[in-house]
Amino acid sequence: MLLLTGTGYGTAHRAAGHSRCVGGASGSSYTTTLDANAAWGLIKILPAHPIITAAVGVATTGRTKPAVSNGISELLNAGILTPLTTSPRNRAWEAAGLLDLIEELESG
Repeated sequence: MLLLTGTGYGTAHRAAGHSRCVGGASGSSYTTTLDANAAWGLIKILPAHPIITAAVGVATTGRTKPAVSNGISELLNAGILTPLTTSPRNRAWEAAGLLDLIEELESG
């Protein structure tokens, strides 16, 4: 297990490569524990796939669907992913703030 703590607005990009601190919604503060096997595999692919589905997670990490589902749940609870769909099928999630960060970097 890996302990992550954070205050304020954070991104999966920072968590994946640069810091153990990740933030949830703006102004929030929390401490959470992530299963390193499930969640970190997904965090590593989020910069290339800022919008993710379970199928994309399975294909890109090589993990099983149950492991990817557990990782997605952990990242949801940590505030790293936010749901884009509400139906129980064909669900998709966005890496919180990652698309904004990419857009900011591209605009200079």
